Amino acid sequence: MSARSRRSRLGVTPLETRVNPSTFTWDGGGADDNWSTGANWVGDVAPTAADVDTVVVFNTVDPNVVMDIAGMDVARIQFDAGSDVTLVLNTDLTLDAAGAAVNIQDTTASTNVIAGPGGLVLTNADAVINHPGFPGFLLVSAPITGLRGFTKTGTGTIILSTTVGNTYRGTTTVADGVLELRTDTLNRGLSGNVVVGDGVGAAGTAVLQFGPTNNFELRSDTTLTVNGDGRVNVPGGAIDSLTSLNVDGGRLNLAGTFHLQSGGIVSSNGAAGSVIDAPGELASLGVLFRFDVADGPGATDLLVSTSLSQVDFPATLVKTGTGTIEFAMPAANTLTGATLVRDGVLLLNTTTTDAALSGAITVGDAIGAARSAALRLVNASEIADTAGIRVNADGLLDVTATASEKVASLNLNLAPGGGGFAIATGGVFQVEPADPLDTIDLTGGVLTFNRTGPLVPMGQTVTLIDNLGADPVTGTFAGLPEGGVLTANGQTFTISYVGGDGNDVVLTPANTPPSRSRTR
Repeated sequence: MSARSRRSRLGVTPLETRVNPSTFTWDGGGADDNWSTGANWVGDVAPTAADVDTVVVFNTVDPNVVMDIAGMDVARIQFDAGSDVTLVLNTDLTLDAAGAAVNIQDTTASTNVIAGPGGLVLTNADAVINHPGFPGFLLVSAPITGLRGFTKTGTGTIILSTTVGNTYRGTTTVADGVLELRTDTLNRGLSGNVVVGDGVGAAGTAVLQFGPTNNFELRSDTTLTVNGDGRVNVPGGAIDSLTSLNVDGGRLNLAGTFHLQSGGIVSSNGAAGSVIDAPGELASLGVLFRFDVADGPGATDLLVSTSLSQVDFPATLVKTGTGTIEFAMPAANTLTGATLVRDGVLLLNTTTTDAALSGAITVGDAIGAARSAALRLVNASEIADTAGIRVNADGLLDVTATASEKVASLNLNLAPGGGGFAIATGGVFQVEPADPLDTIDLTGGVLTFNRTGPLVPMGQTVTLIDNLGADPVTGTFAGLPEGGVLTANGQTFTISYVGGDGNDVVLTPANTPPSRSRTR
């Protein structure tokens, strides 16, 4: 092949345009404290608004570094060892998050400050702010604005303390360490949705810490998600408001008060460790107080031990999702609305008297599979004596061996079929009408007697329902007329609806199988 032919095959590939970051290191050698003064920088050259992917580095002690360059944007602000700086933004500083992997880096043992009156503008990507866990912390009192959010990384602490208000619109993520709110604004401490934990670290290694005196630091339309390594601390006296709360394996330590906006919801994906606790209040601002809990690997998928309350209206508690939510409040719930368990299990394990649920209770929504919705009772006197319970065909009222409960009425006679009623040995269930219309209607209901322990001796009875009223029980359990026979864990019983003092539902052993003896 000729040289000319070879040359004809050669092509020209354009080179990629590469822009190297412009790095400027502060030495404070000028006659003033301004960024625009070249003598304040190593090499006596100041950054300009025309520079691309600018990195500014601090490693000196300087209580007043003034950013005075209009239209300035940087990719990275870096506080290196030896830095103890207050960076004052006299005008807005744009943080071009696409220009660096970490956009604010503080590796010092001191307290560095980014202050206003100018704002820190987030643009092009969500910013990454890293503090790796030295004794000091980074304090940002300048307002944060822009259309993007930021991620807090590193095991150290970053404190937001603006008094003007943050207006950025992106998501705030606490991947590691502590993000502390000391803002004094109305719903503008964090101005987008908030995610605490990245699901990677150990429990409690990503923390959102609310201040003790600064209220309403979240936007009222915020969705707060707490992942498995996340923890949110709300101290006593603090009040905040949000629309959705997702506890997905993490912990909300609520000593203060969270208001749930009308239309809001509390949810959990069922991950182990999902907890809302501490002696505060979760309060509904709407007429529905919704909990949606998925079924996870544990017996309890969401544990709630903070009290529930309402603000302006009687709130109806609605439980959805196939998982189990456990109420374990040491103080009273003050909800006065009804309770509807549509799916899954609502387990009552509280230690207050007649104060876990106070309104009418419905178990099941009549569209699910049999026993796909359950109210499970564990302790004594958890439901108000004036409350009535209705159990749909897909519902189950489960009285465990340690439960002792009294209500005003029980109705299992709901179309398209009877509801389920289960009681274990040792469980006590009483009905005392609070109104002339209160009754016990068992028509078509499905009975389960969970007998445990030794056989019930002949001549003794087991009281399933202690009717404290004067009226007789209406109807009978499905397949169990007066004198009907059922077997529970190897022992046979007959049922009566006129037992006890004449109108109780009781079981009487029909026979006691002889014990087997070995002969030699």
